[in-house]
Amino acid sequence: MSLGKKTGGRDFQPGVSGNPNGRPKESPTVKAVLNANNQEFFELTNKYLNCSVNDLKEAVENTEQSYMSWAVSNYLYHSIKKKDFKSFEKLLDRFVGKAPTFNEIKIVQEQYQKETEKKHSLGEISPKKLERILEILEEEE
Repeated sequence: MSLGKKTGGRDFQPGVSGNPNGRPKESPTVKAVLNANNQEFFELTNKYLNCSVNDLKEAVENTEQSYMSWAVSNYLYHSIKKKDFKSFEKLLDRFVGKAPTFNEIKIVQEQYQKETEKKHSLGEISPKKLERILEILEEEE
């Protein structure tokens, strides 16, 4: 027999949060990678995506490099090591851009078709212009 209607017997006191510590903060490494300027980020990501895992590990252990360089190499290395493909996907989305979904492609195709139909529609041409087009076509024959 449960006491609470929605909580399964774990009633919260009024005005007291069920999560007193709040949402966990992102690590400084993740923040540094996601807030980097694009040029620096692209250069570092390209550098570390094209090296071996051993080279990536050496970059993580190198204390002489910039924090940004260490953060990108560390983020990539630990994503690969943990087989955390969501983190890796997040990095690649930032680097390459998200792939459009099927619905997004369909919407763009529909917009393109509407635009081309407007351009090639004879209904918007004035009768005088149509007469002039017919005259030109008759002259060519």
